Amino acid sequence: DIEARVLLASERYHVLAVDISDTATLNATLVAAGFNFEAPTMVLSECVLAYLSPAEGDALIAWARAALSGPSMLVDYSPIGPMDGFGTTMMKHFTAYGAALAGIGPYGSPSDQQQRLRRAGWDDVAVTTLATLFARLPEAERHRIVTLEPFDELEELYVTCHHYSMPIALSQMDVSAHCVLGMDKA
Repeated sequence: DIEARVLLASERYHVLAVDISDTATLNATLVAAGFNFEAPTMVLSECVLAYLSPAEGDALIAWARAALSGPSMLVDYSPIGPMDGFGTTMMKHFTAYGAALAGIGPYGSPSDQQQRLRRAGWDDVAVTTLATLFARLPEAERHRIVTLEPFDELEELYVTCHHYSMPIALSQMDVSAHCVLGMDKA
């Protein structure tokens, strides 16, 4: 029942309950809620794809690219680097909490993620690590950030930042994904 999936609805905002790994139901729910697939749209995924199987994540990314017919942007934030010491500890930690990071396997590096988004049909893709983004910030902003949540050692922050990526994918946009990330095009 699609009406049961609408948890909150207002003139400009809807909260929907839907299994995003089921793209047919996701699509039907958005249609029923009056979503405009032609409007400029940004899809924001904060550590979502990491919890889906690789096939489910691939299908969701491809669905978003195919369904959004207007200018669109996909912004992701994902854990990476599961094979080094920190990464294996991170994977064990999430598994112990009952939240295994099933989707990292084949997408454990920025280049793997870039290829994934390109295969799904996104026009322009750029991927970087949080460590690179952090290093590009002005000194005053880096200082402000490190005082928000104290780490025992600053090195801990850098290691953590190397294990998260920021993929940006664009379609039908007049700006480069590299510009969105503040990077020179590689």
